Amino acid sequence: MNQNLYNIALYGYTNAYAVLVGGLILAAICAIVGKIFMSRDKWKNFVGTLFVFYWFLIVLFITIVGRVKTEEPKIELRLFWCIKEAWTNRDPLDWYFVTGNIALFIPIGLILPMFFVNMRRWWKTVCVGFSFSVFVEVLQLVLHLGLFELDDMINNTFGCALGYSLYIIYVWLLKRKKVSALDKTISLGLWLLTIVFLTVAIYLGQPVFDMFV
Repeated sequence: MNQNLYNIALYGYTNAYAVLVGGLILAAICAIVGKIFMSRDKWKNFVGTLFVFYWFLIVLFITIVGRVKTEEPKIELRLFWCIKEAWTNRDPLDWYFVTGNIALFIPIGLILPMFFVNMRRWWKTVCVGFSFSVFVEVLQLVLHLGLFELDDMINNTFGCALGYSLYIIYVWLLKRKKVSALDKTISLGLWLLTIVFLTVAIYLGQPVFDMFV
């Protein structure tokens, strides 16, 4: 295992909690103040904006801060190479980058439809998540930090879709509101695919979650 990459991953993973907690505390304070002076709709959009802002700070903290600058930009354009490497090498660090990139974008897929009415369409939320991912990858490319790769964008966008599907499941099962058959099918299908893949991987001895425990 590359020790430098291991240190980067561990740095981002452990310190992201501090950024998350601090951001949530500040967001809670702003939300309470906003509740007093704003109408319900404006307050909801305001809180959603705060969550998006702090989520993106965490993303930048994990993907940019602490990265070692290289002389030349690093680019990887092979599709699904990271999953192939993780599966072949059985390296916890490889799995960290795969599962981490997916999990990192689940919040934005949930936040957008939860707080913004005009984002309650699959394609809108997924496009925004994809745009955030492209921005981060291009930033890494320009600053020579990390690795610009298509797989990261795919994993990030998949994570965003999983987050949106959580919103659909929440509205459907907990709020008991009407949800289209297509939304139900896509939401359950995404999570079924994820659960089946993780179950098979763990059964075959892949260290999918070793970096997180």
